[in-house]
Amino acid sequence: MSMSMDKYLAIKRDKKKNKYNVAPKADRTWEGRTYASKAEMEFHITQSHDPAVKYIELQVRVQLGEDFKCIMDYLITLHNDERYYVDVKGVETPRFKDVKRLWKKYGPAPLHVVKKSGKRFKTTEIIQGQH
Repeated sequence: MSMSMDKYLAIKRDKKKNKYNVAPKADRTWEGRTYASKAEMEFHITQSHDPAVKYIELQVRVQLGEDFKCIMDYLITLHNDERYYVDVKGVETPRFKDVKRLWKKYGPAPLHVVKKSGKRFKTTEIIQGQH
């Protein structure tokens, strides 16, 4: 049984969009891993080709103070053993404002806030923490 074009378009129009405009799963999957956003996936791809990067750890849990935990998108280790956390942002949520405030006090290493600008990624903020 086939569906009319009008009915198909009505169903498609009525589908609820994600409030953060997240890409479909197929568009944000690379090497068998599905990322929270297409930008996170593309950032990982660019970092995996950066010769300065020694190791990339994904979805790293960080304890900030006694009762606040968060998950950073990446922990990057360079060949000179310098380490920093990365959070790729499309939309800055109220919770992330709390993360930034607490990172200044408890962060174990610098936190780079990265946003996609065209086809490139730009660090828009570096929060030093108390390392």
